[in-house]
Amino acid sequence: PVDMIQQCAIDLCGPPNKHISTTPPRALLNNENFHDVPATSLAPLLHTFETELQPLVQQIMEQRFKTATDLYNITKQNNARIKEQERPADPELLEKEEKLRLALENPVEKIFQGLQECKSFFVLDSLAFQQVQDFNSRLHAERFLQKVIASSESQNTFRDHFLNETDVDLPQNPIENFRGFLDNKKTIDMEQDNLYLSQIKDESFFDICPSFRDMDIGDSATSWNTKPGYLVEVSFFSCQFPDRHGKHFFAHELGHVLSYQFKQNKLSSESYAQYMKLRTCAQNLYKQDDTEPKGWYKVFSKTHHAHDRYHTEEYMADLLPYLIYKDDPNISECALLYVNSSKSAYKESSLEVFNLNTDTSHPPVMLRVLMEAIHKRKKFSRSCQKVIETYKDRINFTPCF
Repeated sequence: PVDMIQQCAIDLCGPPNKHISTTPPRALLNNENFHDVPATSLAPLLHTFETELQPLVQQIMEQRFKTATDLYNITKQNNARIKEQERPADPELLEKEEKLRLALENPVEKIFQGLQECKSFFVLDSLAFQQVQDFNSRLHAERFLQKVIASSESQNTFRDHFLNETDVDLPQNPIENFRGFLDNKKTIDMEQDNLYLSQIKDESFFDICPSFRDMDIGDSATSWNTKPGYLVEVSFFSCQFPDRHGKHFFAHELGHVLSYQFKQNKLSSESYAQYMKLRTCAQNLYKQDDTEPKGWYKVFSKTHHAHDRYHTEEYMADLLPYLIYKDDPNISECALLYVNSSKSAYKESSLEVFNLNTDTSHPPVMLRVLMEAIHKRKKFSRSCQKVIETYKDRINFTPCF
C-alpha cells in the first residue's frame, strides 16, 4: 500500500516539508530588496541582469502577449460564428477562449511580476554559483579510487585516466545559462506560440525564467564516441550540497567510468576480481530480471560485463558510494524523492519499489533509498519492515558488504 511506503519514506528521509528540495533560498523570490544579501554582492548582479538580460526577457513577454491577443481574438470570433450559426458550442474552443482571456488580464502587472521573478532567480542562481567553484572533483575522485580499487597500480592508472581522459563539467555561470535559455525560448515561442498558448494556464503565462539552482539532480557520465574517456556532468544541486549529496552522486557517476575502465582491461586482474565480487551481488538485486541489456542501455553502453542483468550497471554504481560513505549517517538517495505541491507528502511516482517494466535501468527511487539504508545498517521502522516483507520474494534485500 502506498500509505505504508509513504510512511517508510518519512521515517528514513524526514517529513516532506523539510525535504532538501523545499529548503528555502537565502533570499525570498520576488523580494526586490534581497535584504539577506550584502549590497556589495547584490549590486553587480542586479546591474548585469538589468543591462544584459532584462531586455530579452521583456521582449519575450511582449511577444507572448501579442501572440496571445491575436489568438484570443481569433478564438473569440470562431466561437461567436458558431453561436450565430446556431451550431452546438465547442467546449474546447470555449475553454481556450477563457484561458486566454484570463491570461491577458492585467498585462502590465504580470510583466512586472515576471521580470521580478526572473531577477530573483538570476540573483539566487548567481549566489549559489559561487559554491560551484568549491566542488573539488579531484578530492572526491581520490577518495573514490582509494576505497574501491584494490591495487596501487590500478589506482595510479585510474588516477591518470581521471586527470587526462575524464572531463568534469560543472554548471555554467548563470548569465550564460540564462542567455542561452532565453535565446532558445524566444525561438521556440516564435514558432510554437499557438500550440503553447492553447494549453496555457493563467498562473504560468509569464513564467518564462527557470531556476537552474532548483533543477533536478542531473549528474551523468557519458563515454565519448570520438575519443577515449568520459564526460562527467555535475549538477547544480550536487555543487550546492557537496558534502550532503554531491559527493555521493559524483561517486555514482565515477562508478560508470570505473566500469568502463575494467571493461577495456585497463586495470589489474587483482582489482577486477575484487570489483566483480561486488558486481556479482549487484547482478542479483532482482530475483527475476532481464538477462540482456535493452533500450538505451543496449545501444550505448560500453560497460556490460559477463552475467550482467538489465539493472546491474546502475545498481553497481549505487553500491560504490554506499561503500565509500558507509559511515555517513545521511541517506543521500532521499534527495531523489519528489514532494507534492503542498509539501504534505512524497509523490507516488517516487514511492515505487519494484518495477521491471521501465525505460530506465536505474532501480526505482524508493528502492534506492531502502538499499542505501540497508547498507548503512539503519534501524528500520515497522512501516519499512513491512515494505521489505512485501517485496522480499522479488527483491534481494541482503547487503552486498
